[in-house]
Amino acid sequence: MRIVFMTVVAAALLNPLVGQTGSDQVKSVPVILRPDTEHGSCSIGFRVNDGGALLRSGPSRAHPVIAKLKAGHVVSGCDGTDLWEGIIDGLDETCSVGIMITKEQAYAGPCASGWVEQTFLTSIYG
Repeated sequence: MRIVFMTVVAAALLNPLVGQTGSDQVKSVPVILRPDTEHGSCSIGFRVNDGGALLRSGPSRAHPVIAKLKAGHVVSGCDGTDLWEGIIDGLDETCSVGIMITKEQAYAGPCASGWVEQTFLTSIYG
């Protein structure tokens, strides 16, 4: 029994990820708002495709799901990569959508934000 306990303690000291959940190992990636003097922040509209979409805390399937979006739901696009869109779940100034900003900043508003795979979205404006 003592040898097993010492082995487990030694393994935990050598591997700091032992005992952590998957979501503890992957950090959230904030959606970034960027200055746009012509349109304001997050001026791209997306409709969620048939089947819905998963909103994740970062731009990969390794990031945890934070919400499920229903088909037809409309969100605002703010940030993106080749395969992922950083979105805010809102369409007006309440959610910091369409406002003018002077410097790049992480979204910290009251509406849900996160990342959706582009294949689950269709651009409807912007």
